Order: sequence, then C-alpha cells, then structure tokens
Amino acid sequence: DILGDQQSFLMGAIAALLTKTGTVGVIGGVDIPPIRLPVEGFALGAKYINPDINVLSTMTGSFDDVAKATETALAMIGNGADVLSAMANQAGLGVIEACKERGVWSVGYNTDQNPIAPDTVVVSVEKSVPNLFVYIYDQIAKGALEQKVYRLGVKEDAIFLSSWHGFESQASAEVN
Repeated sequence: DILGDQQSFLMGAIAALLTKTGTVGVIGGVDIPPIRLPVEGFALGAKYINPDINVLSTMTGSFDDVAKATETALAMIGNGADVLSAMANQAGLGVIEACKERGVWSVGYNTDQNPIAPDTVVVSVEKSVPNLFVYIYDQIAKGALEQKVYRLGVKEDAIFLSSWHGFESQASAEVN
C-alpha cells in the first residue's frame, strides 16, 4: 500500500542520511506483503540517497518475539549497521533495545517511538489513519469523492515525521 511505501521509503532515506558507516538495517516481522513491501521500500529510500549504501534486511518470522528481533539487530550492528529500523510490531521493541545497548540510532515506525529510548530513536516516520478519514470526509463534503482507489500519504498528512527530539544538531546538513 502507498502508506507503507512512502513511510518506509522515508525511513530508509533518513537512515541513509544519518549513517556514518554506510551500512543501515531494517528488520521485518512476518514475511507477508504488508511487511515485505515496506522492507523493500526502506532499501529503495536508502539507495535513493546513496546508491552505494549497504542495506541489511531480514524477516524474523514473528511480530512478538522480542528476543529474536534483538538478536537479529545485534547481528546487523555487528556487521556495521549504525542506523536500524523495524517493521515488526511488538518485536520491533527488540530492535530499539539492541540499538540502545550498542549506542546506535534507530528510526521509528508508525508512532513516535522516541519515548521508548530517548537517546536512541532519533526520529519516527508516523502514520495517521485519522488524517486519512479527514481527507475522505473533506472529499465527500466538497462533493468530490470519486469511485477510485485513493493512494494517500505525505501529501495528505497521513505520513509525517515526528519531532527530531534534539537530534537534528547531530544529523548531517542534508537532513536539516
């Protein structure tokens, strides 16, 4: 879906702008299209910024196995990744924990995840389903709603960045 495409593309682009090692990572949960496609979108976003970037990606096979996500993230960090993201629901907390433990950054997903690890989650790419409803209601009110598939995202304020929580001063000039 376009939400996942735009959201994960932005996550990958931000990770590419933040990395110092040239290696970033993304971890998905269960290998299903709504997760696989955003994981691929993360890689596209990272490579849009730097075609030579090394993008590590894998699926854990679980949305709730926090320990497995932690182990997977630690392995990616061991292979040089210094910015990680997760699309793994509850298991994604393990990725943030691994980043916190090893002192590398994380880009959050869906909601502002900075409160989970304030020194680790630099920024989150948030998704707002209520904003999608507002957009559609506005179309109805204007009499402009058509029978078609609406591909909504950044333009409609359904995908947006959280606060940088003070990290913007540590990010590269391109990010700012």
